[in-house]
Amino acid sequence: MTGMIIKNWSFREGQTLTINGFIKPNATHFAVNINNSNNNDIALRIYPCFSADSDDDVVLFNSRKGGAWGLEIRQPGNPFIQGKDFKIVIEFTPDGFQGNLQDKPFTFPNRLENCKYTGLSFEGGVRIQSVEIK
Repeated sequence: MTGMIIKNWSFREGQTLTINGFIKPNATHFAVNINNSNNNDIALRIYPCFSADSDDDVVLFNSRKGGAWGLEIRQPGNPFIQGKDFKIVIEFTPDGFQGNLQDKPFTFPNRLENCKYTGLSFEGGVRIQSVEIK
């Protein structure tokens, strides 16, 4: 499904979020956003980009507060493959978010400093197959 939004759920410190999906063969990018359902702030945006140019074949991480994007973090070497299934695991710790993108580790600070988030959305060339919180 493209453009999927999940509202009024609960992702808290100490929990782990697992997302399984499929990347469309012609995808140029997709995004996973952890946010609050009641505003446009985004605690964590994971944005894999697909390009024949290796400099643009990256995963971008960012946050948005009050309509302004924060400092973007670029992780070279996009581990996702167009036309294939994927798995993202995100652990919400007191220090922020850490996890694995296709078994490639990442960390990102909790810039909004909330201990709970209530929204999750997906954009771009991806179909979500399952979302699980433990």
